[in-house]
Amino acid sequence: MWRRELYAERRNGGRELHCNDLDEDLTGTWTLDGRLVRFSQGADTFIRDAVFTAGPNTLSSQGTFGDTSLRLVLTRTANRVGEG
Repeated sequence: MWRRELYAERRNGGRELHCNDLDEDLTGTWTLDGRLVRFSQGADTFIRDAVFTAGPNTLSSQGTFGDTSLRLVLTRTANRVGEG
C-alpha cells in the first residue's frame, strides 16, 4: 500500500508499506517540469527513481527497478479540505 500527499508548496508526505513490513517515510519535495513529476525524499525507494507523467487527476510511471518491472498509476480521489 502506498499513500502520497502532494501539497501546493511542492512538499509531500506519505508512507510506503511493503509486504515484508518495511515502513519508509516518504516526506520530501516534488518538482514539475512540463508534465513530468519527480519526487525527492530521504528514503531509498524506487519512488525517488521513478519519473511520473501528470494526467487528468493521475500520475503514472512505468519502468524496471532492480529486477522488478512496475506500472504505477496514482489517482486523485478527493480534494483536501479548503482546496478547489
